[in-house]
Amino acid sequence: MCEKFIEPFLNEIAQEIELYKHNAKTIKARCKFLLEKYPHLRNATEKTFCKVYKSIWYGFWPSKHTIYDSDAFKRMPHDDSINREKRRIKEKDLPTFDETVLNHQQRKFEAYMEMAIEN
Repeated sequence: MCEKFIEPFLNEIAQEIELYKHNAKTIKARCKFLLEKYPHLRNATEKTFCKVYKSIWYGFWPSKHTIYDSDAFKRMPHDDSINREKRRIKEKDLPTFDETVLNHQQRKFEAYMEMAIEN
């Protein structure tokens, strides 16, 4: 009946993230934490990963009705920086684990190579 009841599981995740926020200051450390803690994000698109990153670390929830000032945007890193670090971490430490995503990436790479050879 309590309207503001928070599931204990969700509360533990929030506490863990708040603790980690104080320790991890770089984009790389934060991306690595997300990719280790939530392995399904390794398969996420760049746009989705940026939304998750900004919502967790900066409390930015993209919505049509949300209004943010320029100071909030100045604090957040650019999407390209976030995705660059994600790619570096996936390349060196935490590879993609889903076969369908790996096959899709391989086919995409082969198509780009064929286009480059034709031109």
